[in-house]
Amino acid sequence: MKALGQLPGWWLVIVLILLFAMSAVGQDADKKTPPAAPSEEEASQALQKATQNPVANLITVPLQNNTNFDIGPFDRTQNVLDIEPVIPVRLSEKWNLLIRCLTPMIWQPASAEDQSPSTAQQKLAPSSQTPATDAAQARLEKAVQNPVASLISVPFQNNANFNYGPYNRTQDVLNIQPVIPANISKNWMVITRIIQPLVWQPYPNLNTGGEYGFGDMVPTFFLSPRNPSKLIWGVGPAFTIPTATSTVLGQGKFDVGPSVVVLAQPGHWTLGDLVNNQWSVAGSEHRPPVNQMLNQYFIVYQIKKGWFVTSSPIITANWRASSGNVWTVPFGGGVGRTWKLGSQPVSFQTQFFGNAAYPTGTSPWTWRFDFILLFPKLTPAEKKLIMEEQLKKLEQEQQQNPEKK
Repeated sequence: MKALGQLPGWWLVIVLILLFAMSAVGQDADKKTPPAAPSEEEASQALQKATQNPVANLITVPLQNNTNFDIGPFDRTQNVLDIEPVIPVRLSEKWNLLIRCLTPMIWQPASAEDQSPSTAQQKLAPSSQTPATDAAQARLEKAVQNPVASLISVPFQNNANFNYGPYNRTQDVLNIQPVIPANISKNWMVITRIIQPLVWQPYPNLNTGGEYGFGDMVPTFFLSPRNPSKLIWGVGPAFTIPTATSTVLGQGKFDVGPSVVVLAQPGHWTLGDLVNNQWSVAGSEHRPPVNQMLNQYFIVYQIKKGWFVTSSPIITANWRASSGNVWTVPFGGGVGRTWKLGSQPVSFQTQFFGNAAYPTGTSPWTWRFDFILLFPKLTPAEKKLIMEEQLKKLEQEQQQNPEKK
């Protein structure tokens, strides 16, 4: 699979500047008394109309799949999955800004030139294919564990936080966090890492009910060398954008601060640490100011056949909280594997954490599950091997079905 139409890392910078300016304009929006709640039928009709309106004040995440049949002389099938999140941002009482991002994921059949008889006749012995394939797999396994690798990835990370609140309920946070590297010069690249949470927040003082929706978006930009030494690093700004769909799902503040990641990958190991601290600089004056730190250290040991053991807890500190409620300090770990699901490289990992320290009323332990779509950049030799494997499959299909083209 080839990821065509890669997004540059700089498009988000413009969006962030706009959002920063807008936050001051719309910060008094929550002062007004909300209108009376519509009936269930009226709400259903309004939602039906909003789904057909491209500029409605509605957060959506459309997944549009286009299957194009009979491509090329072999009548193959092209497939394009468009991921198109739409996020409205309030500018004022009369104006909204809608941010629409289109990211295509494409399966593109090989062209006729690549399927020429002369190419099809070139066979490699299994012994000559193995080293290149193994080397590519080893590079991919290490790149998965590197936050600033030159690797496009789309992680889906689910965090189930158990025994939340006095009724021991479960809070759930699904983080959708695409990572997009972009080369800006011969020696440097910028890695854009976006975290968009989808949150189920149970009411803390009730044994039923809660709020479900988007949390605050957290984009980070790392400047990192394209050809690092044994010590790999990245540095850049981290932001929190108040995109939450409910006051209980976000902070209501625009935050900014520095972020740094440092790691090394000796042998089968990956050892590193990612740290950032953010302060609120704009947002609703009715929400408390923010000063918070995040520290995620990660330890990974690669085993065989893509398997690995890992520990990557996320330590947080709310510097403005009362004594005894500042720190969340988890300990734990788990296992994972990197492999191919069909022709698509993927990775998963599952980890359990117990919190040695945590604020009153929050969760004492967490189950985290990650599923990651990977889009590695292939070398010419790796592309040739993949092409030859596809040609062999075509030949086998033609031999088994000689009546077909």
